Amino acid sequence: MAAFLDSAAEFASRLTSFKMGAFVDRFKEAGVETFGDLAFMSAYTPGSAEGETLFTEDIVKPLLGEADHPMKGRLRRLFTEAFALAAADVQRRADSRADDQPAKRWSARPAASASRRGSRALSSKGRRTHRSGSWTCATSSTTVTL
Repeated sequence: MAAFLDSAAEFASRLTSFKMGAFVDRFKEAGVETFGDLAFMSAYTPGSAEGETLFTEDIVKPLLGEADHPMKGRLRRLFTEAFALAAADVQRRADSRADDQPAKRWSARPAASASRRGSRALSSKGRRTHRSGSWTCATSSTTVTL
């Protein structure tokens, strides 16, 4: 998703699909070459009632040249898409932080120690479970067979 958010080619393609290809140079002059650039061009948040003036002044006038340009609706839709892509990217990054924690792992015991134990299995609290060679993790219901 981040690749799409920061892709100048995808952004130019979307401008063309909105029949706004003639404005590519004007967007570049304003420093907007990607969805990410457009999403963070202004403090305007799509859907906010009091943001119409902010949208017009910060986005419409610099990119289209006039406040009542006929393409204003298309630009609003393009901006909303850019904003949604940026919000989804931020959410994905925040969610992946929790998943980046290292997984709980069992510590390996030396082979000589295992041969002295025979087929006994100990739980993570050091108690014998069953003789099948299974271990039970104290924090989950997962059983690991050795």
